[in-house]
Amino acid sequence: MPLPKTGASVIEQHARPAVGASQGASISETDEFIAALAIDLCAIKASIGDLKSQAAAARGKAKTALEQQITALSAQLNATQHKLAQRNAATVHRCKDLQHGMRAAIGDVTQSV
Repeated sequence: MPLPKTGASVIEQHARPAVGASQGASISETDEFIAALAIDLCAIKASIGDLKSQAAAARGKAKTALEQQITALSAQLNATQHKLAQRNAATVHRCKDLQHGMRAAIGDVTQSV
């Protein structure tokens, strides 16, 4: 389902420069992906908020349809946030593994000298 243009564009106008400024001049491809994903997640949250406002004012079948859209978007949002959390956790564990490996390698070199 496409996002409402107003919510997504407004968020992107404000979030993308802020993300870029916080990341500094050189942003890696991974950082760019995560920043874009954060913007998309904000846009989805804004869309859910817009739909909730519309649903509050709607009646009958229109309200039911909006509530179904809210439920579907919320499920997509939760799934995406869960995947992002898994990715971040994997990155943290990978960094710890690399640090452990580097410490072991440095220890071996130190003992050899």
